[in-house]
Amino acid sequence: MAEFCKECYKKVFGDISDDEKIILSLNKDLCEECVQYKRVVVSIVKYSLIGNIITLPFKLIYKLVKFLIK
Repeated sequence: MAEFCKECYKKVFGDISDDEKIILSLNKDLCEECVQYKRVVVSIVKYSLIGNIITLPFKLIYKLVKFLIK
């Protein structure tokens, strides 16, 4: 699989829409487009309104419990 940094990924595949999020690697790797060591794109996550509505209560409960523990 080809590995591209965020800038090169956008250049090669076009701009990412607002409802998508780019996940980058933790370590630097060689970008095959610009041939520099940078964090490369691991995956693209597409958000949906229904998914956000379903997970919102769980996120709020998690933050509340985390706050109470402190």
